[in-house]
Amino acid sequence: MSDEVEFDFSNEIQAGRWELLEPHYKKETVFVVNDPLDLQTVGHCLAKDQVNILKIWLDNKEVYKLEKEHISAFESQPKADLFDFLIVQPFILIKLK
Repeated sequence: MSDEVEFDFSNEIQAGRWELLEPHYKKETVFVVNDPLDLQTVGHCLAKDQVNILKIWLDNKEVYKLEKEHISAFESQPKADLFDFLIVQPFILIKLK
C-alpha cells in the first residue's frame, strides 16, 4: 500500500469574478498560473509541498502573485468571469482568460 496521496482537482476548478477574489488578494494569497502550466499541475505541486518545483516556476514567472495591473481590468468588468480558479488552502491559484 502506498503512502502517496493523490489529489484530484478536476472538479474543483471554477470560473470566478473579481468580487470573490478581492479579499484573498488583500491577504496576498492569490497566484496567477501562466501557460504552459495549468491549475491542476500547480495545485498538485502545492498540495504535495514540492517547494523546489514551485521555486523554479516562481523564478521563471510561470507562477506569480496577482499584481495591481490586473485589478483595474477586473474592476472594469465586475460581473464577468475573468479567470478560472483553484483553491489549495491557504492559496488561490488563478488562470486568466
